Amino acid sequence: MTFVLTPVLIIAVLIAGCDEPTSPSPATSSLVYSVPAGAGHVAGSGNFTEVNASFGGDVRTTCVPDPNIAGSTCPDLMVLVRPFSDSLCQLFIYAPIGQQLTARSYLRAQRFPSAGVAGFNINGAKGGTACGSSVGQFTIHQLRSNANGVITKLHITYDQTCSNNDGTLYGAGTATGELWIVNGTKGFFDALRG
Repeated sequence: MTFVLTPVLIIAVLIAGCDEPTSPSPATSSLVYSVPAGAGHVAGSGNFTEVNASFGGDVRTTCVPDPNIAGSTCPDLMVLVRPFSDSLCQLFIYAPIGQQLTARSYLRAQRFPSAGVAGFNINGAKGGTACGSSVGQFTIHQLRSNANGVITKLHITYDQTCSNNDGTLYGAGTATGELWIVNGTKGFFDALRG
């Protein structure tokens, strides 16, 4: 049997491959992350589900950057995890400049996007996640949203290391984590309300 790979078949295979999770889907939305101790901060971690946190997220459907703010941009994807008894976690993702955000691996990421480099930042309000600048990588395994842009299904794995503005690293190590939104119904700002 002979297969001819057409562009449509190749794209279908790539999309199908990215939509397969690396671990089984949990019953509820969840965020698990860890950060090693570093200069000026102790080790940190978070383990949140819908039992102890509210989850919400949006993909960009429309956005007009603020002309009164230099460098104003709009993230392609925003997620908020609001634990009921801890600091909230915010995730912002931007496709590389000139590209569309899709389910795939982004092996080069920094705080804000540039040509060929995705923008990625997760801030769990703990040392090692509260970076002014960062470098890392992430994979979007699954991404689905409704017509209003509210994320209904999301699976991301990531690592992030704080960096100086010139790209040199600081701190003791890399934050790693995994985020799921399962059957999502709340947007980013709706998650603030619980």
